[in-house]
Amino acid sequence: LNRPSGLAIAPSTANSGSTTGWSLYASEWDNLWEFPSSQPPASTLVNAAAGVGLARTPVAGWRPELGRPRAIAPGPRSGTLLVSDADGVLRELDPAAGTLRELDLAPRSGDAGPRAARVDGAWYVLEGWVIWRVEP
Repeated sequence: LNRPSGLAIAPSTANSGSTTGWSLYASEWDNLWEFPSSQPPASTLVNAAAGVGLARTPVAGWRPELGRPRAIAPGPRSGTLLVSDADGVLRELDPAAGTLRELDLAPRSGDAGPRAARVDGAWYVLEGWVIWRVEP
């Protein structure tokens, strides 16, 4: 990968060929890549023995015309990811279903500060390159 901007572990897409059911997702430039057969999320997320010889596949649902992925975080629903792009748009991606929906962030324009969306009782705040989850 050349300058990855985000990493997340989530359930694999249907056609990824994953042997574990989990994949590592990485954003790089205008692409969102899937590395199938990752270990499930656990207290140790970095495995030094894994090496760099992993296969990578473009993620279903994300297309370069949607913008450059900037940050990735676990999504509000099981198996989903939140992906923000360079234009400040926050989307919920379901890799298994290949669906993508834009979250309504407030304030919409005129404010350079953090923007937030409420999904299923939790707030997701997009601030630059970081996605925060805030629960009441």
